[in-house]
Amino acid sequence: MRASIGAMAVRKKPLRFGDLAVAKGFCTGKDVAQALKLQAEQDARGDRHQLLGILMCREGLLSTTQLIEMLKELQPAASSKPA
Repeated sequence: MRASIGAMAVRKKPLRFGDLAVAKGFCTGKDVAQALKLQAEQDARGDRHQLLGILMCREGLLSTTQLIEMLKELQPAASSKPA
């Protein structure tokens, strides 16, 4: 029982896209906040939801190369295992 409790305590919090972008130096926290605000405004208007990375590229806050690099890093390890 204790081993499973300890294992649960070690579980890492999932890394969020904006946090990774800032950690890599691709943008600032202010840029992420701006993009999140725009995303929320679009959602509130009923516009089609845009993923944060796509929205940040369209707004010029990230390059497509940076987006692809981050998506590769965030990709779950399970999907890279052969079937």
